[in-house]
Amino acid sequence: MSPSDQHTRGFVLFRRLFGPAETAALGQAAEAVLARVTEQALEGTSEVSVWPDGHRLGTVDGTTVHWEPGARPPAVRSLAPVTHLNPGLDALWTDERLTGPMRRLLGTERLGPFTSKLNFKRAGVGSEFRWHQDHPYWYCSAGPDAQDIATAMIFLDEATADNGALQIVPGSHLAGPAPRDRAEPTGLLVDTARTGVDGAVTVLAPAGSVLRDAAVAGLLDIAPGTEVALIGVVNPLVAAIREQGGVPLPCDLNLRTTNWGDPVTDDMHQVLTDADAVIATGMTFSNGSFDVILEHCRKHATPLAVYAQTGSAVARAFLGAGLTALSAEPFPFSQFSADATALYRYRAERA
Repeated sequence: MSPSDQHTRGFVLFRRLFGPAETAALGQAAEAVLARVTEQALEGTSEVSVWPDGHRLGTVDGTTVHWEPGARPPAVRSLAPVTHLNPGLDALWTDERLTGPMRRLLGTERLGPFTSKLNFKRAGVGSEFRWHQDHPYWYCSAGPDAQDIATAMIFLDEATADNGALQIVPGSHLAGPAPRDRAEPTGLLVDTARTGVDGAVTVLAPAGSVLRDAAVAGLLDIAPGTEVALIGVVNPLVAAIREQGGVPLPCDLNLRTTNWGDPVTDDMHQVLTDADAVIATGMTFSNGSFDVILEHCRKHATPLAVYAQTGSAVARAFLGAGLTALSAEPFPFSQFSADATALYRYRAERA
């Protein structure tokens, strides 16, 4: 999907951008913040206000506590802001996995934090988040600069159609601020009678989406201690190689470290020399390095797997002729789709 198509659609889904252990740690941080704030709020140390729609809001430690309406015992609907309450959450502001795509999507190197929020949808008490746009809320604080604000949402739990997954109307942002419901007390929610929501999609983030990277690593027989040159670094694939007992040798023209701090070289000859096996991205076709990789693997009988999207149409011609295995993902690609996507795996016939 081109940057133009991404802008037209209005959102991009990067599946499993954070690994299972990281996601669990973020979830624990969120629960710790919730417990701390809730305890103080219930002790009566918060300032309480009531919105025109009857929702109760309190302020504790610089965060606004939005209570679930009518929940007994009391339950929290959302907290904002929150990153100042936990160093693990605060580190997200400078995490390259978030800031890098945001810079590319917005076409700017200048980014700055605006606000942070935790939404809770507890089983049995989680209430509906009605149709809305973020812009009216941001405009209340930022004025005209609200048009320059973009949102990054991290799913700390699996999001399914049954547990209240987010719904989005693709392309609706192109029409500007949607008409608001005049009968709604806050004046912030969308009037669905005057705004088409029939094209809404449910953003599903399947727990199994990480298998895309494990499936790629599984194309090669990675025994414990096998050194695997990874040319074109994808962090979950680094983890998948390690999970099989392999030692990743990461090489990338843009990254300098993996998510775990491993140094990333930009010299593929360095990793090819030491590698017992090679996994390369289809992007090697576009930058001219695939021929070098293929020739090296042919000469040294080194197993070679390629993971590719559009490049898979070219890579398949080399199966059995230097290419050991291929992971082919057709459009729509998983990082751009809210639905389950196909992944085809091919292996050359064994001699």
